[in-house]
Amino acid sequence: MACFFSRLVVVAKSNECIFTGDIIDAREAERIGLVNKVVPPDKLDIASIELARRLSSGPAKAIGLAKKVINKSLLTDLETSLDYALQALTIC
Repeated sequence: MACFFSRLVVVAKSNECIFTGDIIDAREAERIGLVNKVVPPDKLDIASIELARRLSSGPAKAIGLAKKVINKSLLTDLETSLDYALQALTIC
C-alpha cells in the first residue's frame, strides 16, 4: 500500500510545482522525498562513498529483489504487486 500512497503524494506535489512554477530548494526537495539526502558540496564525495560502501556490504540478492519489486509495483496493479513481493520475500 505504501508504494501506491507514495505515487499519489508525488503526483500531487509534482502537479503543484508544474502548475505554479514554484522552485524547490534542496531542503524542500529532501523534505518531500525528491532527493534522499542533502549534503554540502565539500562533503558530497565522502557521503557518496559511505552510501556506496553501505549498499555494497548489504545483502545483494535482497536489495536486487527489493528494487525489482518497487519497479514492478509502479507498473502493475496492487494484487500483482503483492504477489510479486510475496515471491521475493519467499526467495529471501
